[in-house]
Amino acid sequence: MQTFEQRRAVQVELRVKGLEGEGGMVNSLSTTSLVAPLALPDVVAMPRSTFETAALKGLLYPVDGFTSLLNKPDWYLYARQLATIQGGTYGIPFAGNGMVMVYKQKVFVKPPRTWDAFLNAKVPLLFPAGQPEAYFTLAQYLSNQGQLLDEEGKPSLDSAVLADVFSFYEQARRLEQMPYWLTQYETSQQAWQAYLDGRSSLLVTWFSRYATDKPKDSAVDLIPTANGEDFSLINGWCWSLTNAEESRRALAIEFVEYLVDPEFLGPWSEAVGYLPPTNSALQSWTDPDLRLIAERIIHAAMLIPNNDIVKVIGAALREGTVSILKNQVTAQTAVQQVVDKLKATPSPQ
Repeated sequence: MQTFEQRRAVQVELRVKGLEGEGGMVNSLSTTSLVAPLALPDVVAMPRSTFETAALKGLLYPVDGFTSLLNKPDWYLYARQLATIQGGTYGIPFAGNGMVMVYKQKVFVKPPRTWDAFLNAKVPLLFPAGQPEAYFTLAQYLSNQGQLLDEEGKPSLDSAVLADVFSFYEQARRLEQMPYWLTQYETSQQAWQAYLDGRSSLLVTWFSRYATDKPKDSAVDLIPTANGEDFSLINGWCWSLTNAEESRRALAIEFVEYLVDPEFLGPWSEAVGYLPPTNSALQSWTDPDLRLIAERIIHAAMLIPNNDIVKVIGAALREGTVSILKNQVTAQTAVQQVVDKLKATPSPQ
């Protein structure tokens, strides 16, 4: 950063804001743009969900016309998708995070990569079954070629694909490999702590959590799927422009281009445990094992759906997952309840 300041004879001022609540990023930008537009920051860093909300509220400016950076072939597909909202490019990605499976090496020579292999392993799989977004169940559904929208563009689930997922959960519950107590975990942090506490030897979590901690007795792979094919849901962060003054946005883009240069982004992303958005940044990683799993995640990645879909479908999947693991309903009944719930849900505006 000092190099950029010296080169452009400017001073970079850093501010830290929360993401949620009244003092969160979106509310802060909304208020400042109305009452003190000159006090708006030039560049903000946001995770995908906040970034999407801010863009749809008109709080961000497209980067199209200010840079052709994302046109370069070095950028991964997930990164281009991450930066795009309703056809417009509203940010420059700088970090990604993919879903992975962590396992104890003393228990597994090879981790279970298929549903059948997992059921034969006789070991519980830790994941936040009570998570509002139901990301793990969503990943299982999507990895099995499930669709999220009907012909009218309304959130919808394929009942046959969902039945496969819920039947898998039902079998795992009967074998006590997806016990009812998983439903008390609502966050990945809670599931991670359960893994560290020794409640099981298998865990679904996010890549950054493993990469920044790397327990000595553990290794990492991609999550189990029906057929064992590589799959990962991926999330991420973008730099975005918020200042209405074009000259400020031009300088801000120059600063962002400096921050995503592979010489800076490669070492930084490895140090903080996030997936880089470009191949050249990843190839600079010094840990070959971590680089290999990162490549597999990136090439098997599907970007998390938009906020409206996650809110509606995530709530329905969570409800179905919890009711199965608590042995309140059969898999088939849970499917019907989820399908009926989605049919009764108004389309997002």
